[in-house]
Amino acid sequence: MKVNKLNIKILAITFTASFLGACSQDYIVNRQAETAIVGIEVFDAAEKTYDSLQVLDYYYDYNRKYLEILAGDSTTGYEKRKSIKNSYSKMSELIHYLQKLYRSYEMLSDINIGVDKSGIRPNFELLTMRLDSFEFSEANKIILNEIKLAAKAHKFETKDIMFQLSALTLDVIERDLATRTELAKSNYEHYTEQLKRVPVSAFDAEKIKPLVKEPLKNNDDIAKIYIMQLANDAFKKQLAAEAQVATLVKVLETLHRIHAEFVKQDKSNVNIDRFTAEIRQLLNIKQNK
Repeated sequence: MKVNKLNIKILAITFTASFLGACSQDYIVNRQAETAIVGIEVFDAAEKTYDSLQVLDYYYDYNRKYLEILAGDSTTGYEKRKSIKNSYSKMSELIHYLQKLYRSYEMLSDINIGVDKSGIRPNFELLTMRLDSFEFSEANKIILNEIKLAAKAHKFETKDIMFQLSALTLDVIERDLATRTELAKSNYEHYTEQLKRVPVSAFDAEKIKPLVKEPLKNNDDIAKIYIMQLANDAFKKQLAAEAQVATLVKVLETLHRIHAEFVKQDKSNVNIDRFTAEIRQLLNIKQNK
């Protein structure tokens, strides 16, 4: 019996396509678990960043009062901070719900655990309820409402909702961090301005001498160098906080790009591994071998 060469080619193409499709699907399933772990790492980093910003906020608050005593005056330069002083708990709750979501997303990557057992649907609902308390554009409000309805009706594609939620949370956190960074810069500027008004006579040279690195004898010079050191310490803290914020924004953007890979129509060319590696490099997390 002769086998038609055309049929052989068709069979070969069909087999190759099926094989590549299966490999591609296996790749996507395996990378869901990795994405979940990376997501947890990202929001652990977010938690640390907000903790650092809150510490910086308290640092400026303490030093404002400290310098008011030394300079014998008061300033209104820190009034802006009151508007978001109590909003750390709100962002902390949001991050907590995101951590829970990615843990359930990791469970869902196990073929033996379905949507119900993973707990991802109630976590969708909890997160959308939390997101309801934030300001959004009209377009994003519609997306948020669609997610809520889909989760409530038990009719959703997990990859689609994760993609949409990653966009919404990126929007919320990025805007919030921009506000906090601007506030921290303002507080830093007011702090350094206050330092300039502190008289050298406000310091006991003998007590601060051990804190001054330069081998000086003149008491006024010792006090001036000490004031310079205080300004330099604040500069380093401010710089570190801004770098931490920039890193967080970058990894959130990259996490969103990972979720975008899952919803691509063409699964033959995905970049999940590359984006995952970028996040871990930014967060200084060692790669699993």
